[in-house]
Amino acid sequence: MCLACLLLVGCTFQPPAPKEIEAENAPVYETVTLWCAGEEDYLSSLVESFNALGGSQVTLWSFASEEELLIALTEQRPDLLWGSEELLTRLGDAGQCTDLSPRLASPLVAPCCSGLEGAGSCLFPYWAEVPLLIGEAGDGSMEDFCARASAASREKGEPFFSAESYAELFFSCLAQKGVPFSADKRIDGQMREFVSLYNLLAECAWDGALSCGEADLIKAVDSGALVCAFVPSSALWGKEVAFAVSPLPVMDGGSARCYARVWGFGVMTSTESGEKAAAEFLTWVCADGRSTSQALWRGLLPCAAEAGIPANSALSEAMGQVYEKYTLVISPYGDVFRANLDGFDAEFRRAMEILH
Repeated sequence: MCLACLLLVGCTFQPPAPKEIEAENAPVYETVTLWCAGEEDYLSSLVESFNALGGSQVTLWSFASEEELLIALTEQRPDLLWGSEELLTRLGDAGQCTDLSPRLASPLVAPCCSGLEGAGSCLFPYWAEVPLLIGEAGDGSMEDFCARASAASREKGEPFFSAESYAELFFSCLAQKGVPFSADKRIDGQMREFVSLYNLLAECAWDGALSCGEADLIKAVDSGALVCAFVPSSALWGKEVAFAVSPLPVMDGGSARCYARVWGFGVMTSTESGEKAAAEFLTWVCADGRSTSQALWRGLLPCAAEAGIPANSALSEAMGQVYEKYTLVISPYGDVFRANLDGFDAEFRRAMEILH
């Protein structure tokens, strides 16, 4: 495997030339470049295993950040790229990605990714962070959950649940109703679905059920300080959980959708031979549940088709339900949404603390 690390911003470089084959009639295999910012060790092991098969070859280039990678893109274009959905959608919106679907024998991404533009053609989601509910939540809708929480808190005088990010909870619940969420109250406050959800959670705060104070929500649920908590799945990275884990409850009249942060591959090759090699690599990478164990260990949802999620833990069972029943959604507001997240969350917490 050829592995190179690019750490200098704006540096001009050339990837290694494809390996020459001396035999006159030997097949000619293409070498394609894969750029990444993050997950270098994991991708390096994938590339090494793929290259050992003896077919098309992949050369990995690593960058210190996505910002440095974007600077390098002004000078040169890789065949494949690994990054977050922010990076991948930015490239897709700029028309810099290549549709690989005509080269694929079968779909490579799971149906849960069907709501992500370009998924399975020029963008290939591999892992996703999704919201989960930890603790004994009971069955039913989001409205049922809030009603149980309020009743329990009125009876016992103790908080029932909290969330690591109320902004992301709003996003998921509104997506279930088919309404976009910008995390800007000037925009969102004009939608009755937003107002209804805000009032639903405010009533929980008034009843003492909604808490904003706990720093470590997993510890709070584990110790009994809270009954439930909404946490990003990555909060369970490498942890042995002794409590129930379930997908997000669905709003009454809504569909099973949830906010997701996605990482995966983008296709940027501009040659026919590059397309064939990229398709060969991505088909291998997404096959045989290759991403599943690493994804679950990280507390992430594997996004490859036929991931084969085992039902051998509370986390994997919950992930299996998300994989089979939910549709992942990312914000159409892009950078505006991400810039507004923390501000919305802080403002909402202050308002709920007053009610509490």
